[in-house]
Amino acid sequence: MDNVLVTVVKDVGKSCSSTSVVVDDCAEMIDENDYLGDGFKDGPQKFFLSDEWGSYLSHAGQKFESIADFRDKLRKFAVQSGFHYVLSRNDSIYVNAVCANRDVDHCGWEVLGSVASINQCFYITRFNNVHTCRGMIRNRSHRQLGSKIVRTCIESTVCLNLGLKPREIMSNFKSTYGYEISYKVASRAKKRCVEKMYGSECDSFSMLSWFREAVLETNPGSSVVLEVDESTERFKRVFVSYAGQIQGFKFSLPVLYVDGAFGKSKYKGQILAATGRNGNKGFFPLALCFCDSETEENWLFFFKNLKALLEPQGRIITFISDRGVGLLKAFDLIFPGCRYGIMANGIAESFNNWIVAERSLPPFAMLDQTRMKEMKMMSERSVESKSWTTKLTPKMEKRLKEQLDRSRVFRVIASHENVYEVRNDKYSYSVDISTRTCSCVKWQINCFPCAHALAAIQGARLDVYDFIDPYFTAEYYRMCYSFPIAPLSNVDASCSSTEDFILPPVTKRPAGRPKSKRIASAGEKKLIRCGRCNKMGHHNKKSCTEPLNMLL
Repeated sequence: MDNVLVTVVKDVGKSCSSTSVVVDDCAEMIDENDYLGDGFKDGPQKFFLSDEWGSYLSHAGQKFESIADFRDKLRKFAVQSGFHYVLSRNDSIYVNAVCANRDVDHCGWEVLGSVASINQCFYITRFNNVHTCRGMIRNRSHRQLGSKIVRTCIESTVCLNLGLKPREIMSNFKSTYGYEISYKVASRAKKRCVEKMYGSECDSFSMLSWFREAVLETNPGSSVVLEVDESTERFKRVFVSYAGQIQGFKFSLPVLYVDGAFGKSKYKGQILAATGRNGNKGFFPLALCFCDSETEENWLFFFKNLKALLEPQGRIITFISDRGVGLLKAFDLIFPGCRYGIMANGIAESFNNWIVAERSLPPFAMLDQTRMKEMKMMSERSVESKSWTTKLTPKMEKRLKEQLDRSRVFRVIASHENVYEVRNDKYSYSVDISTRTCSCVKWQINCFPCAHALAAIQGARLDVYDFIDPYFTAEYYRMCYSFPIAPLSNVDASCSSTEDFILPPVTKRPAGRPKSKRIASAGEKKLIRCGRCNKMGHHNKKSCTEPLNMLL
């Protein structure tokens, strides 16, 4: 037969029409997708990383690196093949797996293997890969697709991004491997990844001893203070500040934001931080403390070590905080200084949000991941600043140009030496460029010339850059990040010594539902206008208790 007759029937309303087409039998068969719209065509077949799992077990005599490697590949083989198995024998030497339907359908699938004493590798000694039970169907999920398998699949991804959330893991696993996993499996798999990197949460406290010695050895001049209860050998608190941060802070603004944030790991805890500000409106981490809770005793420990870092610099530092629990009592000395016109809690909250993923880790992992994050940030900012061509940092240079544009509308009248009256159509201002003050007070608050001051400076035909604090210059910014944090090598990391063994602190579960977000202080709450008294505050019309003076 040389030709094939193909009849295409089209249904149009109640009538039908047919068309006959003669096709050569040697030509390629017609694909039904050629006659379908885009919405009805079969899409291209997608290949998943799990497709190779079906070839992990192949024949008797097959070699595996270890018995754990065999168990992992056995699970993946069963998942991809679409069947379940049970272990009739599973110990440190032998593994014998049979089909879960062996008792019901008398299925003969079986694999048996053992560990060789010569090289400790695992070998399959008997393998029957024929199923005589009901047909195997590969479903969208599998009961043996647990956290152990998922951990091996997402390990590299989690190492690069510890902030990966369980729901993101679920979505990525579905698109990459083609299987659906539960939220619990994704969460446990991520936890297993962290434990493989840093050990268990309990061992994390013992690793702090190694961390202290490693930082002091590789970063001379750093401050790492670890306190342990000698009677119980339980962890109390740890203070960390790297030499690069201590030296770089000399060239940042003389202001520190002090705040506490809660930890989210198994043993909770509190993270106390002191954060500075660079000349480009960015935060500059200076010191970190991990402790059991935000108490007066812990704040005293934090401020004591912080003061030891700041005193040799001889600068007047302004401390800004949200007046947390125990902070004011512990802060027995208020340093006078310039506030630099910054919102009281913005920088501290920026840093807390920056390490939000690290706050979910055990203390050693949290400190190590934060160290790497700070090390990377300082390196990137150092490289970035080398390409700047302006005298000031980019953001402050932009601010200067904006202020210069605003100063063009003012008239300048000289009073006496260095004192000027600056006027517009409505208001007048007194500017003293020798004391760097203006009656609008913005120059004193921001330590940056206001529009009135710039008008007076230009009226005196002086250089405006001579009246800007050096902390806002590109030179100081480069110096701020010219002291790098040296890397750590954990090849010899160990907490096996009984002398370095530290027990975790005794924690008590707080009453109520666990909180996942920080409670805002009174100064951070947004003001609203009451519909009853028409005043700005933290109450509404329903909770208003203000007296009303109504004209009758």
